[in-house]
Amino acid sequence: NGLYSPFLNEHYRCHPQIIEFSNTHFYKAKAGQELHVRTKAEDFKVGFPGLHWFHIAGNVEQYRNVNLLEVEKCLELAEELSDKFPKASIGIVTPFSDQKKELQKAFTRLQNDRVVVDTVHRFQGDEKDIIIFSLVISEHCRESLPRFINYYSAYLLNVGITRAKSALYIIGNKNYCHGLVDESGKTLLSHLAQYSDFVNKN
Repeated sequence: NGLYSPFLNEHYRCHPQIIEFSNTHFYKAKAGQELHVRTKAEDFKVGFPGLHWFHIAGNVEQYRNVNLLEVEKCLELAEELSDKFPKASIGIVTPFSDQKKELQKAFTRLQNDRVVVDTVHRFQGDEKDIIIFSLVISEHCRESLPRFINYYSAYLLNVGITRAKSALYIIGNKNYCHGLVDESGKTLLSHLAQYSDFVNKN
């Protein structure tokens, strides 16, 4: 009868700067319908609200989807944010299970129950005040890794981004992501890098 729709078109969770990327590149582009964002930037106070990108040009290991420089940055950032925002919930997500295992091993040093580490797909249905997103991919990595994020599991990028309520920190090689183009132009990761430049004016 047209009264009900499976598409939930009102959004009340994420900082508007975070949800706007997904609104443009997932909901409008893939579902054909934009979200009505009901959140306001001034509603968020935790974790330096908005979307941030730490450019880390680490290396991906040859036989494991692991980027150790990103692991160290995630650990450093989580400790800093945990100290500054002691009541905030913090999640560390990554598309790759190898990186998740390496992050979990590193975070045993932190001994902080408020920091949860997992793969993106295991985070579906969950949300945190602050999300740190380790992309792993970088120069000279296997082509299958960025392809996995851009195409085969593109929805995971959306899931990872929108788990953050107040602040999203992307950890990854921004220059590499900028250069990920295909025959149709820019890929999702290159759009994300460009969007980060736009919102942070850097």
